[in-house]
Amino acid sequence: MLNQNKLNELAESLAGSLELEFIASEILNKDNNLTLRIYLDKEGGVNLKDCSNFSKLYSKVLDVELETEKKYFLEVSSPGSNRFLVKIEHFKKYVGSTIKVKLKKGLDGRRNFKGSLVDVLDDVIKMDVDGEEFDISFNDIEKANLVSDF
Repeated sequence: MLNQNKLNELAESLAGSLELEFIASEILNKDNNLTLRIYLDKEGGVNLKDCSNFSKLYSKVLDVELETEKKYFLEVSSPGSNRFLVKIEHFKKYVGSTIKVKLKKGLDGRRNFKGSLVDVLDDVIKMDVDGEEFDISFNDIEKANLVSDF
């Protein structure tokens, strides 16, 4: 069985050893094939060589650790302009930016928020959505990402 938490731990460890930051991963299962997407970053941004080096090494790890008979494809890239916000540190880095947040369960009758990230206090994300401020617990977030300005 495919364990995303274990795959993320291995990716994060490998990325750190290459002086890269593991941002997030996605696992897509389509037509009985798996696509594993890994998003990496570093100060100044990742380049093709960074992604290639990580991919070669991580493929070797997957060949040992991936417990599946399915064929898989590994995609490694930068997080792009609509990057995922996964860790509390990611939110802190982008205070003042426009973000989208999807919650695990509703807050004031809604699960989706798009607005300005005002502040991060402990594990609470403060957002301004159309002039209304919301305090969102980090643990209640299902998915979050930056919204590009273009």
